[in-house]
Amino acid sequence: MNWLLLLCSMSLAAALAGEVARRTGRGAAERFWIFSAALAAQPPLLAQLLSPFHLLASGPWLFLQACLTLPLLFFFRPHMSRPRLPRLNLPEAAAALLIAAATLANLPLVAKAPIISWDEKNYHAPRAAHWMQARSIQYFETTNERENSYSAHAELTWFFWPLLFTRDAAAGRVLFSLGLPLAAAGVWLLARRLGSPPAAAAWGAALYAVTPLSLFLARMLKPDHWSAFFLCGCAWWLAHAFDHENDHDKPRALFWSGVCLAIACASRSHLFVALPVAVLVVLLAFRPQARAFVAGLALASVCSGLAFQLAANWTTYGTPAGSPAMAAYYSNPLQASHLAVVAARAPLIFLDPPYLPWQPLRAALNSAAAAWLKLTGGARVLAGEDPARVWPGAYSFQLGSQAALYSTAGFLALAGLLAGLRRPRRDARTAVWLIGTSLLLFTLLLIRWQSADRIPHRFLLPAVALLLASILPRCPRLPFCLGLFLALLTGWRPLGETWRLSRMWLTTPSATLADIEYEPFAEVSALVPSGSRILLLGMPSTRDYPLFHPRAGFTREVYHWGWHNWEDGRFRSLLARHRITHVVVEDDHFPTPDWLQPLDAGPIRIALDTAPELERVALLSPRQRLYSIGPAGLPPATLRALPEALPLVTAETPLAFPAAGLLTPWPVESAGGASWAWLGSGEEQGLRLAVFSPAPGQATLSLDAEPGFCRRSPLRTIHWRVNGGSTLSTPVEARTRLRLPLGLAAGRNVVEVWVAEPPEFPAPNGDTRALLLRLHGGGVQPGVN
Repeated sequence: MNWLLLLCSMSLAAALAGEVARRTGRGAAERFWIFSAALAAQPPLLAQLLSPFHLLASGPWLFLQACLTLPLLFFFRPHMSRPRLPRLNLPEAAAALLIAAATLANLPLVAKAPIISWDEKNYHAPRAAHWMQARSIQYFETTNERENSYSAHAELTWFFWPLLFTRDAAAGRVLFSLGLPLAAAGVWLLARRLGSPPAAAAWGAALYAVTPLSLFLARMLKPDHWSAFFLCGCAWWLAHAFDHENDHDKPRALFWSGVCLAIACASRSHLFVALPVAVLVVLLAFRPQARAFVAGLALASVCSGLAFQLAANWTTYGTPAGSPAMAAYYSNPLQASHLAVVAARAPLIFLDPPYLPWQPLRAALNSAAAAWLKLTGGARVLAGEDPARVWPGAYSFQLGSQAALYSTAGFLALAGLLAGLRRPRRDARTAVWLIGTSLLLFTLLLIRWQSADRIPHRFLLPAVALLLASILPRCPRLPFCLGLFLALLTGWRPLGETWRLSRMWLTTPSATLADIEYEPFAEVSALVPSGSRILLLGMPSTRDYPLFHPRAGFTREVYHWGWHNWEDGRFRSLLARHRITHVVVEDDHFPTPDWLQPLDAGPIRIALDTAPELERVALLSPRQRLYSIGPAGLPPATLRALPEALPLVTAETPLAFPAAGLLTPWPVESAGGASWAWLGSGEEQGLRLAVFSPAPGQATLSLDAEPGFCRRSPLRTIHWRVNGGSTLSTPVEARTRLRLPLGLAAGRNVVEVWVAEPPEFPAPNGDTRALLLRLHGGGVQPGVN
């Protein structure tokens, strides 16, 4: 039924967009762009109308949509006509097949693979869950300011719309992934509008679609393709205005150009840097008709939610850009020395050959790049770039055997950038070049370099799309064989890697997929049942998406404490207002990012541990905490052996394990029907085991243990404790059956076992692990044995 309602909603939206395109467009290309813009404007507009009344649900959505759409369709009486499929020549058909292959290769990934990337769990996906929970897209209390302040049009339109009706993230991800072929189509149409030969435009679009970065972004909830698509639409309409000698047609083209630019900016915030250049181009070239551009920009800003986002940021943070401290942290300082380093690094982004199997040539290019960075100062370390820190990561340049970013499309975009410097004219091609070049330069210079996140590299995709389209008209008629060779050389390995990942995820067990998607809250998710209401004390970069229980239809609600010091009255108010059943602390040390004031973590820990209504549930996850309101009870599912696939530890009735109840420093290994696990040195490389007991009592943990490598003496000192209590120890000198007494409390208990001695030398065969003790298996039995 939910899928039928979604189909009805999409049919109404498509019918209205189609009627607008039929009545205002002239020709297939015009109607395509108008249909896309009209369709993209409807979901944000409906969400804005429903949000003040907290009616953002599938029923009110469809009712309001029908009330607004059906009278218009009845009044206009749309004419149903059979769409005419374009006739494609051989190069265009081959390029279209390549784009289709790139799209289809990603579909199994977005439909089956878990959401795993940091940004997706951090704000792209969870804010959609928050909207669905609150029935509103208005500001909500959160620790993660990105969820409120970043542009959200792409997620709201292409991900949240299907999610609202089906509560299935796969439906939204599949629709969202169609940004890849549409962006490729945008490059294709823009190149043709600028005068490119059909074959060159087709191969250029195919090169855009099969670059490694394009395929990488298409499988994630990142709006780069959608922003590139609508930016190409803005440029297409500008070029259309340049091509029209009749002044009566120019206002219409400029109006739709402003509409597409507003939607592009609503999808990606950094595209605002292209706005002043686009306005300047319009004022210089079309001053009498500039009002039409402004009108389209203003109307689409309202419909797409861009104006709503800017107003909400201004109200909440005092600036339209969101949190001033966070914006300043993620911006480059405008200092000559800093900008010189960025300028030296920038050309190397496009030094990305599609295939380079010859090691001597790679070594020579890497040496030349290193010499260039040393000569120009590009190797200098910028603020925050610390090799010891995973994020934002230290800058380095190293060519591999295959491309990692823009490949052939990047070389062509760089050629477009250089070609535009030669005798610029007052025409469409120069206008597109100006917008693309300004976007490229401002993105490089204004956004802080974060090598761990491929920033600003991946933010250049819309600029690359425009510059790629601008160089294609300068290309001669490409022979079919040459175009096909370039496309296959660029896409063969990225497409092969995509197919390999698709096969991997399609054959991965569902339980493993859930564990991966629910990280870093896999253990909490195994303990908190559906229907729970969670108060999260998280980090400013918290990945709270798993807490909504997406694989069960988003059956849990999550409310944020925010980045506040402890206030007992506020805490109890939140418990009562939201009827909280569980409290989750992501990291009880509360590490503070550079742009926020630190929290005093001590009072928070003490207050939660001493609150009379809270009962703490022991967790294996270090520094995470879980509290239940009242008795926690058993989790939804318990096991007799862990891990399920390779049993290492068993439990005898009435004892049991939770689904995520075993934590080893390295994965459990298996051969010949036997399983074992290695322990290293210290608590961080020890064994952590969760055991459920129906009542307080004594139990015994038996372990078949054998001293490992990395020390000359076979003597090992084994330490263990239960629920953070007193530590006990026993020596091991040879393979033996350890019997460790455990004092269990009623409910969940955490048992920790570790080796005290440090390693003296590395393990054999180049193994980098400190292999000090091997566990061949064991079990937990009630009573003292």
